[in-house]
Amino acid sequence: MPAGSIQQTCAQAALQMHDMLARHGLRYAQSMSCCHEALQLRHHAKDLNDIPVVQLSLHANMDPATHLKAGQLLAPVRDEGVLIIGSGMSYHNLQRLDRRGQQPSEQFDAWLLEALVKAPTVERIDRLLHWTQAPAARLVHPREDHLLPLMVAVGAAEDEPGTCVYHQRDLFGSITCSSYRFGAGQ
Repeated sequence: MPAGSIQQTCAQAALQMHDMLARHGLRYAQSMSCCHEALQLRHHAKDLNDIPVVQLSLHANMDPATHLKAGQLLAPVRDEGVLIIGSGMSYHNLQRLDRRGQQPSEQFDAWLLEALVKAPTVERIDRLLHWTQAPAARLVHPREDHLLPLMVAVGAAEDEPGTCVYHQRDLFGSITCSSYRFGAGQ
């Protein structure tokens, strides 16, 4: 797809998604700038550069319920072939990317696996709404900005099953982290 067509497609998709959210009272900034996660996606998918990518920023309120709702509202675009990626990390405490983060990352990762994969899907949303009550939650995520993208993906998946597609116990030597997928193609 020519670069101009990709940019036009991205702009149209961004406007469509912005309008979908705004109709339900969710106001997001209409920015075409990319965060480092979106740029990493482009970098690692060089052979997919003809695929439009639209980034949704975090809502300023940093509320899990808002991000879950955003995912629910955006779910219909999946039927149009849109892949919703919640980029972030299951562990994000830059002050403890060493042995001090080992036990907290293991505890939170086990809780996250239980919440996303093993628990009944009807409980998944409730667990995520109360993620700060999970073991070591604020040690693993002093700020929620790298966990909230997951909420959008989970909201879009609703009651579709989740699976762990990546698990590592020795990131940076001792950190446990995982990635998840929801829905078709399990």
